[in-house]
Amino acid sequence: MALKDKLITLEGLKAVHDVDAEKITGIKADLGDLTDVELDLFDGYYNSGGVVVEDTSENACKYTQKIKCFGGMKLHINLTYLTSSRLMWIAMCEWKNDGTFVRTNVVNGTSHVYDFDYVPSNDINEVSITFRSFNDCEFTVQSLTSIFTIYETLSDSAKKNQSPVNYAFSKHLVKGINHRGYNSIAPENTMPAFKLSVEHGFSFVETDVRFTSDNIPVLLHDFTVDRTSNGTGNIADMTFAQVRELDFGSWKAETYAGTKIPSFEEFILFCRNVQIFPYIEITGTYTSAQFDILVEIVKNHGMLNAVTWISFTTNNLKNIALRDPTARLCQICSKPTETLATTIEELRTGTNEVFMSADYTQLTNDGVEVCKNHDFQLETWTINNAELIAALPSYVSGGTSDIINFETVVKDQIMA
Repeated sequence: MALKDKLITLEGLKAVHDVDAEKITGIKADLGDLTDVELDLFDGYYNSGGVVVEDTSENACKYTQKIKCFGGMKLHINLTYLTSSRLMWIAMCEWKNDGTFVRTNVVNGTSHVYDFDYVPSNDINEVSITFRSFNDCEFTVQSLTSIFTIYETLSDSAKKNQSPVNYAFSKHLVKGINHRGYNSIAPENTMPAFKLSVEHGFSFVETDVRFTSDNIPVLLHDFTVDRTSNGTGNIADMTFAQVRELDFGSWKAETYAGTKIPSFEEFILFCRNVQIFPYIEITGTYTSAQFDILVEIVKNHGMLNAVTWISFTTNNLKNIALRDPTARLCQICSKPTETLATTIEELRTGTNEVFMSADYTQLTNDGVEVCKNHDFQLETWTINNAELIAALPSYVSGGTSDIINFETVVKDQIMA
């Protein structure tokens, strides 16, 4: 049996790296992290017929974990060698929809680094990447285009207990957060908007959460559905089934007609699958049970260490900290003050990060000094002008924007 036939897809998941494998001698396949992954390798390579041929000689050819591809998906490939004294190659091993196999050498040479984009044609069903190495290379793959999972098809076992995703929220890392997704084009707080966030290079996205009458958390900024759908009424008075019947896309553009309101769980799964990190705004007053639901969803998908909780209300953040003492918490405010800083000191648990996000139009040197004195990192909201971003105090480490990636602006400024 060919390796292609032995690898099985994890039930229900249709996204990058959502691949599991049977135990095959000499082969290690690991779900691993989702975007920037050092993949497990084994001796052997695909021949021209798509069969794995063993190679145990000194100059071993090695093969990486198979990656499930979909039409239109783009991958960014990076292969770095520690030496350049040997002839190297990388090949794409593609199975087409009609079952035929093609193995194509993409690069040959003795360069230290191969860094390129791979875009499969629409008739490609699956792809594996084979490359020649010894034991002196690092290999990573990134998805450049998000893949939208059909979440309703997921079984409970596929939804829960996934390996944790960890993100190092370094204080020195500049963070560009896309406000409600890329909402200048797509309808805010919808999956099309968040997919555009990924395509426009954002590593972070912000969203708002409210609850339906049957206690299902959904993504919505307003109390009502009036502004962003073809319906009317308070979200808290509607069941999840009722609100899913509404069109949350046509108001923005006909292209998005029929867009559904996402559940919070769908959003978290999406962020996990494409490795984009959510800022979750607690916009309303939640019950204790509702706080439990939110944290449990994040926990079930292994995302506790990959999200940031934000709110204008300190008590909302306290409720998160009670349920997850390691949670990264952000107090949103008009401007940092000594009184507010003293208040949110109590959010610190000894195992978490607490910081502020201020209205950039009210940000003064005094406010910056308050954050410095309390060792709070400082971010801003919502700023859509690159020149204004560039003019902010250097202490500011990130900010939300509808259209501009704060991170890119700062990097461009440094490199100028």
